[in-house]
Amino acid sequence: MGIQYDILFHYFYFKKKGNYLYIYTCIQISSILTFFNTF
Repeated sequence: MGIQYDILFHYFYFKKKGNYLYIYTCIQISSILTFFNTF
């Protein structure tokens, strides 16, 4: 569960930084979720 909280933290943190980092974070989260879904 620690990983999910870490993702949420970065999600809200980067969302405040601007659209570029917000989109970048969404891509990172998507690849992480895709990575976990392969198991």
